[in-house]
Amino acid sequence: MLADIQLLREKTPINTLREECLSRLGEYTQSEEYLNGGTPFRQGDCDEDAIFLVSGRLRMQSRDGRMLEIDHKDHTARFALANLKPRLYGAEVISERARLVRVKMEILERCAALEQFTSGKEGSNSLEEHLVSEPWVVNLLRTKEFARLPITTLLQLAERVQSITVKQGQVVIRQGEPGEYFYIIAEGSCKISRLTPVGEIILDQIGPGEPFGESALLSEEPRNATITMLEDGLLKRLSRHDFKRLLADQYIPYSSPKEVRELLRSGAIPIDVRTEEEVTQYRLPNVRNIPLFLIRVRIRSGWFRPENRYVLFCDSGIRSATAAFILNQNQIPAYVAEGGLSRFGGASYS
Repeated sequence: MLADIQLLREKTPINTLREECLSRLGEYTQSEEYLNGGTPFRQGDCDEDAIFLVSGRLRMQSRDGRMLEIDHKDHTARFALANLKPRLYGAEVISERARLVRVKMEILERCAALEQFTSGKEGSNSLEEHLVSEPWVVNLLRTKEFARLPITTLLQLAERVQSITVKQGQVVIRQGEPGEYFYIIAEGSCKISRLTPVGEIILDQIGPGEPFGESALLSEEPRNATITMLEDGLLKRLSRHDFKRLLADQYIPYSSPKEVRELLRSGAIPIDVRTEEEVTQYRLPNVRNIPLFLIRVRIRSGWFRPENRYVLFCDSGIRSATAAFILNQNQIPAYVAEGGLSRFGGASYS
């Protein structure tokens, strides 16, 4: 909820986000209050949340007996608690009561990637910074269809789309017609229907941030459904050519834990693209930290070498994908550790 996100304004990396991303992130937060002895999370939990302590005090203990206490005023409380999954620590409230706020990790990661990418651009009035302020662009951060799309490609997409004003009852796509465009809803809602021998069947209803129309462009077959506006709205439209260039042909090399280990054994260099503050809380051993927003700087300085290969880590793989896109654009081989740090061991609190 929006009120809950206000409790997290000083937390890392939420403290780097602008209002547009904060508003979107607020829809994926939940505040919880626990009394003394309560257990907000347990060792081994595999939830999809980043959990922040906003009041009270916790005792955290790992399976091997390591223990630490965290007060909401401590520096450590600026970060998500026991953020690797499965969680290495369980927690118990040792104050009279405590409040924690849960945030969906994937949405937080995408907001952080978007913010860090644009802040690393030269010049303060870049097109990317303008596009980040567009509500419909921020809406894309939550859609599963764009879950693995690098931020760089997302911003190129935003630059290339056309805006189409539509009216209630207007048919945007008609079943059986050829497909020429891919659409994203910026404002309003649509119904998806299909004509069958027994009449029209309503398949779904979709709203802001949701895409449609890709099937015909990928399959080269006629449209398989009809899309009708349920209210006045605004659509973003991408041509077949741009859709294939930016989306269908997009390739980011994801590597499983087994493939990552093989890459590292063969000499690939591991890089953690989280912020320096995040890395102070837990890290993989022998992994160099180069935050996402510094990737371009290090490329220009010659730190990254095209004859080397790099394996990129972050909490979920989303920021790593953006870094991999930038590196590969510069002919520097880079691979994303699929699933992020959550799928790799070796973390410790410092």
